[in-house]
Amino acid sequence: MKNRLTMVILIALLVTLLAGACKPTPTPAPPTETPAPPPPTITPEPPTAIPPTVTPTDVPSGEGTIFTRLDMITTTTGWALTTTTVVRTMDGGANWTDVAPADWNDAMLPTSAFFQNEDHAWLAQTDPVDFERGVFYHTSDGGASWKRYDVPFGAGTMSFVDNVNGWIMVGLGAGAGSQAIAIFATHNGGATWTETYRRDTGEPEPAGEIPLGGSKQGITFRDLQHGWVAGSVPADNIVYLYATENGGVNFQQQDIPMPDGISTAMLSLEAPIFYTNMDGLLPVLLFTPDASATVFYTTADGGLSWTPTSPVPVLGSYSAPSPDNFIVWDGNTLYHSNDQGQSWDAVTPDTNLEGMIAALDFVDEQNGWVTWMDGDGDAGLYRTTDGGQTWTVPAP
Repeated sequence: MKNRLTMVILIALLVTLLAGACKPTPTPAPPTETPAPPPPTITPEPPTAIPPTVTPTDVPSGEGTIFTRLDMITTTTGWALTTTTVVRTMDGGANWTDVAPADWNDAMLPTSAFFQNEDHAWLAQTDPVDFERGVFYHTSDGGASWKRYDVPFGAGTMSFVDNVNGWIMVGLGAGAGSQAIAIFATHNGGATWTETYRRDTGEPEPAGEIPLGGSKQGITFRDLQHGWVAGSVPADNIVYLYATENGGVNFQQQDIPMPDGISTAMLSLEAPIFYTNMDGLLPVLLFTPDASATVFYTTADGGLSWTPTSPVPVLGSYSAPSPDNFIVWDGNTLYHSNDQGQSWDAVTPDTNLEGMIAALDFVDEQNGWVTWMDGDGDAGLYRTTDGGQTWTVPAP
């Protein structure tokens, strides 16, 4: 587990890092190409597993708390990041408990997270002095205890396909129109990591591989071999989508068709979402000379090909709780599709959050949550149980 308006962008630049997305049970598929040579390895420092005792504290819902990342697992249970900590709810967002590790340092920002299910979650924090070092945490009991590991990377966008196999893409520094990255993989829940990929300044760029140029916006794996890095460049008709078939050792650019009626556009791609090993979704923002739109691409063959849906005429926050149900909301008009984006119904919610949405998350067609912050610094959380028509502060 996905608004370009000014305040949302400020929040996103502070704390966003990919994804939430559905995570399939890995069923490794054989690569269609001859695998590349074995990945380069690092010699990690001996990990320090620390299960700190958590002292739960209540965090207010509704008005006041700035939620920067939200991932509801069910209609009652979910996780979130605030500007200072990690929290968990068991009553649909009415009440939240601070479940951060006991040695949590809220000065080590940014923080990234991946919430797999009700029990398993991972957190990464960047060292405030050395951005290529950090602290990594894993819980397998809903935040009651955490294991801590000192790692050779900071916060980044994560993707786990199960409770032990995952990847993280971290930034190594950015320049004008470019972003250096490294990708690390773990196969023991985060205890040890191997660097599988690096694109840094001053290094050669093999043809078709992820270039130094461009913004890398997320990473997703659907099984142990197949993954994607998505992003954007400020140029028309360039698809910034790179796929791997050997666990992140090599990536090759993957093309997607333009939606019907659109011949020229600048594309900004988010990391794909997979519901099964074959069924997935690719969110894309389109910027044309005349208008902008949000379009979802679907796949039924594990990402070998992507088919565009009907574009929505807004740039908004989105949520896709199932392969059939997609929601896009720009804070004013909410668009809802229950047929894989082939048609859209426009809804005018009773709450106007134009320019204020920080995160939007639905768990099914009817139940959703939105976090917001306005220009005065006021913030909070709303919930809907009718598909987005009415929004209220969550209540027990």
